[in-house]
Amino acid sequence: MHAFKALIVAISTLAVSDATYVRANKGCVVAKGQKLCQGKYVIVSGQMDIMACVEKTPNGQVANCKWSGTIPENWEKAFFGEDNCVYGDGKDPIKLGCAASITSTPISPIY
Repeated sequence: MHAFKALIVAISTLAVSDATYVRANKGCVVAKGQKLCQGKYVIVSGQMDIMACVEKTPNGQVANCKWSGTIPENWEKAFFGEDNCVYGDGKDPIKLGCAASITSTPISPIY
């Protein structure tokens, strides 16, 4: 039984190391379908979308820009900046790309 528990812990550790923590630098966005606001992180792995440029309308909230891409798993941490671009989190952030304008798309309320 002890060996089984050790195996489960090892597998869990491997799964976490194959992911990156993403945060919003300011305000709120939607990352992988989850609300992501300043100071909070979402764990991501593989292809993802970030819906941003959020605006309140009489009918709810809409995103007016979107970033789609893959954040390298070996980055460990990344952030979505105030300029609507994705960066590696570190002393010298590497810009991965920026959100593009889209037709207003309804999203779940984040504010």
